[in-house]
Amino acid sequence: MTPRACLLALACAAPLLAAPAAAAAERPKAGEPAPLPSASLAPAQARSPGRCEVSSRRCIDFEGDFSAGSAQAACAKAGGTFGPGQCPREGRLGTCFVRRPGSAEKVLTRHYAPGDTKALRRECKKAPGSAWLAR
Repeated sequence: MTPRACLLALACAAPLLAAPAAAAAERPKAGEPAPLPSASLAPAQARSPGRCEVSSRRCIDFEGDFSAGSAQAACAKAGGTFGPGQCPREGRLGTCFVRRPGSAEKVLTRHYAPGDTKALRRECKKAPGSAWLAR
């Protein structure tokens, strides 16, 4: 697997204990969280070509050397919906940060409740160049 493929593998893999990507288009069932709110976007802290909403429990921020086109392509591969801004901070369990060695491309997979933080952390650490960040 190439370093870029490893970097994007986390963004493209199905989230641990999360609904399938197809469920992102469905309305939430009773007791489930609502889709990620567009109004609560975090202010841009780094150059960001956009965000990718994969499900109500997972959103991906692309930062660094990603162009809007490469971020959109990675989002489509992950089965998400690409949009402007960054993923919301509200309700975040943690972030799996992946940076390709020798590159400024950064993939920040944000995980939201409900979810098993310990299992998400273990899954994150499997990716080369990854780190789990609380919230």
